[in-house]
Amino acid sequence: MVAGAVALAACSGTESAGSPSTTAATTAVSTAVSTTAEVAATVADTAPASTAAAVATTEDADTAPPVDPTTAALVEARPVDVIVPDGLSDEPAPLVVVLHGYSGTADVQQQYFRFQDEAAARGAILAYPDGTTNQRDLQFWNATEACCNFFGADVDDVAYLSAVVDHVRSLHAVDPQRIYLAGHSNGGFMSYRVACERADLFAAVVSLAGATYVDPDDCAPSEPVSIAQVHGTLDEVIAYDGGDIIGNEYPSAAVTAATWAAYNGCDTAIEPGGEAIDLDQDLADAETTVARFGGCPTDGAVELWTIADGRHIPQLTDGFAAAVFDFFDAHPKG
Repeated sequence: MVAGAVALAACSGTESAGSPSTTAATTAVSTAVSTTAEVAATVADTAPASTAAAVATTEDADTAPPVDPTTAALVEARPVDVIVPDGLSDEPAPLVVVLHGYSGTADVQQQYFRFQDEAAARGAILAYPDGTTNQRDLQFWNATEACCNFFGADVDDVAYLSAVVDHVRSLHAVDPQRIYLAGHSNGGFMSYRVACERADLFAAVVSLAGATYVDPDDCAPSEPVSIAQVHGTLDEVIAYDGGDIIGNEYPSAAVTAATWAAYNGCDTAIEPGGEAIDLDQDLADAETTVARFGGCPTDGAVELWTIADGRHIPQLTDGFAAAVFDFFDAHPKG
């Protein structure tokens, strides 16, 4: 069910470039080092200066405080599932907005990422919105030129996702310094677009098998956003080394990370970040290496998590949710 719902390959026409195998850790670092200087020069002008849970849909919000009419209209047209841990304190809570892949749904993404227990343990609110439906009756996000508005729909998903945040904030106390995005595939692409246009709103992004804009000039974040680019080296849909979807190019995982390092004003060097972590239960041992850029601002860290031999839909371990929330917890705004 999950595989069919989140895969792009059936209708995107993706061409997958060759990818490294189990030596991906070293290759990812060397690739990023060789490409970062060029990327940094390109974007220099745009870099900023410095366990039990309750599910509530928008239909449950009858007693919520009034919200802006535009926000209300956007969320009424596309209701969002909001999951609030039992016993949530009165203190402002983190909010994680989770974005499904092309042809996926909010429900499928809940089943795939399995964030609920981790969010409950950490007192975080989850929001699961849905994209809009295209001419093939498949849900999508209008993200970068590569993915995945294949029929040219006139939909502003940045405005919608901003409205989702405003909607949740009208219902619950949300910490404005701890609002995050996590997306898979098309949802990862969309997370980057939102970070480009609403860097003021979101503190950090975790993108699994997504990519940023191929042209760095298409993005001008107003302030740093922390980034974790997570990608399998054998991804057969969104290639680790970059590629195209129906002729529309997207950058590699290393270039995606390097581009955001340049936006955030990090150093050009990227180095391994310590012990490997186990994110894919189908692969032996701890298969994922973490590389980090140095010299980043405290609210603009950039990391590349390389899943050696990982595919487009890795069978995620429970450690995936823990690693994502660890990254979020470590990287609030300010």
